[in-house]
Amino acid sequence: MKKLTTVFLIIISVLWSSQSFAQKLQSDEGNFSIEFPCTYQKESSEDEVQTTHKFTCDKDNVTFFLGYTVHETEIFGHSDLAQVSVDSFLETVGGEMVSQEEWKILKNPGLKSVMTINDGAVLINYRVVLVDQNQYQLVVLAAKEDFDEKAAEKFFKSFKLEK
Repeated sequence: MKKLTTVFLIIISVLWSSQSFAQKLQSDEGNFSIEFPCTYQKESSEDEVQTTHKFTCDKDNVTFFLGYTVHETEIFGHSDLAQVSVDSFLETVGGEMVSQEEWKILKNPGLKSVMTINDGAVLINYRVVLVDQNQYQLVVLAAKEDFDEKAAEKFFKSFKLEK
């Protein structure tokens, strides 16, 4: 009986440690919170004009990404800059635009776009909004057959700006 209990506990601990759990990210500097569906990795860079933080996690062949940039000087024309961000991202990945519409967060105008790359084999859901001196980019991407629309919407809806 003792051996059976030990084996059971070992199996449970292995299964428990291999699970990926949702992880909430709260940023005081970025004035936001979001919930990733798994443990995220962070990468940061800084120069004279901006500081950028990137958070990424992969779950079930789907990549979830949030990047935010804090600009040192005030930025203007947020709607125009959101469009520049979408166009730049699309050009960088060499993709094709499927759809685009307005995306508002606390009355701040942004954009949400659906794009494809690799002749439509990969689907990208891209969102961008600029608030004060901060730019926020959210991305979910996966092969078309692996794309999880419910997980993507849950990720996007979990993004909250602090007032």
